Amino acid sequence: MFLKKLFFPPILTSSLLFSAQLFGQTAQIKFEHLSVADGLSQSTVNVILQDNRGFMWFGTLNGLNRYDGYEFIKYRHDPNDPHSISSDQVFSLCEDREGNLWVGTNYGLNRFDWKSESFISYQPVHDDMNSLSGFMISAIYEDKSGVLWIGTNYGLNRYNPEKDNFTPYFKDPNSPAGLSDNTVVALYENQDRYLWIGTSNGGLNRFDPERKKVTHLFRQGRQASLQYTHSVYDKIDSLLNARRPLASVLQIENVENAAAPFEITSEVRALVVSVGEGTQEMSDYGWLEKNGEPVWQMSFERTRHAGGAAKNRIQISTVTCCRDRISSNTAATTVTVTVTGTNWLRQIQIGGAFNLFHSLTMKPSSSNKI
Repeated sequence: MFLKKLFFPPILTSSLLFSAQLFGQTAQIKFEHLSVADGLSQSTVNVILQDNRGFMWFGTLNGLNRYDGYEFIKYRHDPNDPHSISSDQVFSLCEDREGNLWVGTNYGLNRFDWKSESFISYQPVHDDMNSLSGFMISAIYEDKSGVLWIGTNYGLNRYNPEKDNFTPYFKDPNSPAGLSDNTVVALYENQDRYLWIGTSNGGLNRFDPERKKVTHLFRQGRQASLQYTHSVYDKIDSLLNARRPLASVLQIENVENAAAPFEITSEVRALVVSVGEGTQEMSDYGWLEKNGEPVWQMSFERTRHAGGAAKNRIQISTVTCCRDRISSNTAATTVTVTVTGTNWLRQIQIGGAFNLFHSLTMKPSSSNKI
């Protein structure tokens, strides 16, 4: 079958561009529309690729499409055929140097077999550490060394062709060498052979394959839009129902400063949940103080979006409060280090801030003690 020529070579030269600028000419750009009426399987196109044979491939929410310039061939999942594509929702495509077409779906990875016009599928297998780590395949990329990388909803995977299996890489909270987030959505290798890894909630990661080092890079605008998961709020809710908070301040409204004094009679690790407002730095926020001096306060860089307007911020931190007996009308705590702990409290002191979780917070008491 002869393929219809799909792309045109560049025709604008510097002189033509100069003439267009000189005489104010505007090039007419025309688009040809291909829709379901023309044979496309579905109107939402997530990914496009042209292979080395000249075919165009379109991944949609209802099937994979191969286009030769004249007609479409559609590939859809058939539950009665184990060699059909694993899912109709296609999100990523890649052709490797061997001419293999890799197809990422919301239910596994697929390799297209040209001879049989069928698919070999890969999904996570329980208790198999060398199977694919996640079902949702958002990115597939072959680097300059011929290594195929697969970004999933749960980790990054390196394909091992000699064994036809995978080596997974995950976020490790105890090691800076791990990914910043397990949801990998984009991959690219630059001219210095760094593999750039885009994540859903952890910003950018730059992987140096020679030094086996991962560098985490965050952009403030992206980081500012991050939110805590529902499971975090559910955990706090359960803790509040099980134990009275050490101190909390509610319904601040337009009060300039509102305080809830408390005493520390022994060293304890505690959770502080504070809400406030700010865009690049906090304007209204919560803090801990001793003798009028702040010893902990909200930091915009450590906050997350609390919902609603972008300025609404929330910060959840664990602090160590040291024993310090003083009068009950003064906030009595000393923050030493930020660590994970098992003793929790709600908002300690909030200056001019709103309370996002009023229904979850118990009433404050000036005589609460640990």
